[in-house]
Amino acid sequence: MSLKTAYTARELAELHLDGLPSTEFRIREFAKRSGWPVAGKVGKAALYRLPAEYQVQLHEVLSSPSDNAAPPATTSKSDLRLNARALIVTEFKAHVRRSGLPLTKAEPGFMALYAAQRTSGAEHPFPRWLFNVYPSFSVSSLRNWRGKAADPRALRDGYGNRRGQSILARAEGGAVASAIAAIICERQLLAAGHIRDLIRMDFGTVLQLEGREVPLPKIRAFERYIEGWKRDNPELLERAVNPDGWKNKYMLALGKADADIHRLNQRWEIDASPMDVMCTDGRHLIYALIDIWSRRLMIHVSRTATTEGSLQLVRKAIMAWGVPDEIKTDNGSDFKSFRFRSALGSNGLNVPLTVSGPFQPWKKAFVERVIGTFQHSFAATQPGFVGHSVADRKKIEGVKSFADNLGSGTEAKFQVALTHSELQERIDTWVAGFYHQQPHSGLGGQTPFARAASSTVKPRMVADVRALDILLAPVAGHRRVGKKGLRIEGGRFWHETLGLYMGKDVYVRHDPADMGRVYVFDMDEKFICEAQDFTRLGADRATAASAAKAAQRKAINEQFAQVRKTVRAEYSAEKMAEKFFSDQARAAAKVTTFPRQTETYTTPSLDEAARAVTKERIAPCRTAEQNARQEAFVEDYENFQRKSAQRQKSNVERWKDRARDIEARLEAGNPVSEVDAAWLATMKTESWFQAWKNLEDYKAAMTEGQ
Repeated sequence: MSLKTAYTARELAELHLDGLPSTEFRIREFAKRSGWPVAGKVGKAALYRLPAEYQVQLHEVLSSPSDNAAPPATTSKSDLRLNARALIVTEFKAHVRRSGLPLTKAEPGFMALYAAQRTSGAEHPFPRWLFNVYPSFSVSSLRNWRGKAADPRALRDGYGNRRGQSILARAEGGAVASAIAAIICERQLLAAGHIRDLIRMDFGTVLQLEGREVPLPKIRAFERYIEGWKRDNPELLERAVNPDGWKNKYMLALGKADADIHRLNQRWEIDASPMDVMCTDGRHLIYALIDIWSRRLMIHVSRTATTEGSLQLVRKAIMAWGVPDEIKTDNGSDFKSFRFRSALGSNGLNVPLTVSGPFQPWKKAFVERVIGTFQHSFAATQPGFVGHSVADRKKIEGVKSFADNLGSGTEAKFQVALTHSELQERIDTWVAGFYHQQPHSGLGGQTPFARAASSTVKPRMVADVRALDILLAPVAGHRRVGKKGLRIEGGRFWHETLGLYMGKDVYVRHDPADMGRVYVFDMDEKFICEAQDFTRLGADRATAASAAKAAQRKAINEQFAQVRKTVRAEYSAEKMAEKFFSDQARAAAKVTTFPRQTETYTTPSLDEAARAVTKERIAPCRTAEQNARQEAFVEDYENFQRKSAQRQKSNVERWKDRARDIEARLEAGNPVSEVDAAWLATMKTESWFQAWKNLEDYKAAMTEGQ
């Protein structure tokens, strides 16, 4: 049979012709650069016609007879298998030459020929000793041997698998191995090719190995080394990939985390976590706070991870349990914010804050563990449970068939039925009726409720709730008193006492219930006055923020009502949970404790905040001349305010009428002059216009709500 005239890149790579690359990919690139003609395709592989100089060499190679001589006498089975593999590869190449078929199409015929000769007893083309070594082999083994045939050593048993003896393990005195380990720990998803490129950039294409130079190994060598490194270093890899998992699997636990805790409220731990229950108004977070000594727990549902949510939980715990000696948090932005630190720090409640380092959950192990207990014990029983992980969520989605969920949304799949306020009520019931009444292994079998009741420490209670609210209120920060008072959030706040602090810095806190009122302190946190912005006075900050979302809440409530209609089964998740937690609520109502003696807790900041609540003014020490100047200033200011208010009232009413007229024309599509349009645009930036519109929007929202 005549020789073929065209070959694929893979066939040429196995022939190892002089002057040609040794890999299929590089031969394709070489053929493209050299402009070899393509005679056709076998599947997706191109058939190349070789230039004359390669045709001569190819004829010599394919015309040489195969060597079927018996292997040299040897007692080594490894050498015998090496010779057998080399002979099988040689005979396969001869079979391809005789058949003129492509490699993949020649494989079935070669395997059939090998099996037929083994059973017939013939001596050609395979010697009988070959069947004693390999009675049979697979196509994948044949392909593997052909790939290694360029280097006879690669056909030997276990070649390149000497653990710790590879080039990558020994090159550059172990520096290459250290670099690969560092790259794996830093970037676990990098492919072997990327890692090889990084090593080449750092060490070059030639490595120093025990006094000699060796080329940088191929990608396959990197793949084998990386697989072996991961297999031999599971703990180090787990520490780099999953610190929490490493802590649970490998970290020693020889000590006792609460060894230094000896009394009630000595240390609280607080942390946040996404809630594993979806509500009708979205998925929320939970803030969890635990007293380490008693293991008492308090949980607050928050829409987002903000300082507001964390401070609300702290306020709730202080009002119920008293002021702690210390609070421990992580490095989250909601805990390290200026407002959180100022509210609980030295210029607030004076509660020391301890912050654990990033990615060190074991530094606040108690709250981490109780959150896990809560998620698995409580969340899994609730309607809207979405699972503790992505895998759990997929399992829940697969519980219902595709037909049941056809056209249904997330709410139907997960049986969403609770609002965040209803979820908060159920959490409070679970904490009081279940968690606080369960024996705790960390307390020697005692329940958190009994542990707290057994304490002889007097809790430090805040006497004035309003003073606590002011300290936990939003902070405007430091402001400088100007001629027009304090400029805060686009408003002007004034009080006659501020005349004595003209040009000086003061410290300001918002009134959380009134946008038109702030509390002013000097730089030593001494209360000065209550300043007001009369254009905003009486506007509730929380109401103003929620009025803009009235329409959204209405739509969500309608969706919630529709979801509730679909939950009709007697043993639905919602109804079972309702019965379960109603029993816990009754159990919680029966449990109480004797009244405890308390002591009043106060700080200089709390005292000054209380003075702000009672409007107690500090009488500054002034001379008679200063008093006269102050009285004259107050009288002039009051006259100015009175005249300004009269002018403002008449002007504002006239401006309102003009604004209504222009807006009505714009809404009706009537033409408006450029002067009127420019005037309206300017007025919209004024504080009186914004306050007027906010008030009208609020009234409209309240009317719709009724």
